Amino acid sequence: MGVIEKNLILWIDNFKKQPFDALSENVKYLNEKDFAYCFGSSTKILGPVFALFCSIVHQSGLLEMGYDESNERYCERVCSHFSINTNYKKARQYFSKVMDIKEGDKYLVKVKELILPNISSEAEQIIRIYSKQ
Repeated sequence: MGVIEKNLILWIDNFKKQPFDALSENVKYLNEKDFAYCFGSSTKILGPVFALFCSIVHQSGLLEMGYDESNERYCERVCSHFSINTNYKKARQYFSKVMDIKEGDKYLVKVKELILPNISSEAEQIIRIYSKQ
């Protein structure tokens, strides 16, 4: 009997002892934020949302764009600095150093919902203060 067969038999035995139906009953009580924290965010951050975040980061002085830095390179640097999993190449198409920040903007709402809870509290505080101006 091979390794795969042995592991399959072990998996079947574990399944009989602890069926996954009970697990699904418990998982439905997790709220979306807890689920995203435990298993990684499944919500995709769209290009315009990340572009607005990059613009806010630049305008607030948190991580400024170099004078000769391309949009793609800057978005990539912001992405890696804040450990955000998104397609920065798509965001570069929408990015501008200075973008209007309107309180009711749908992209700003998404920035506050999807990105700000996942960055450091100091950076979040600076961005929240700046985005209210």
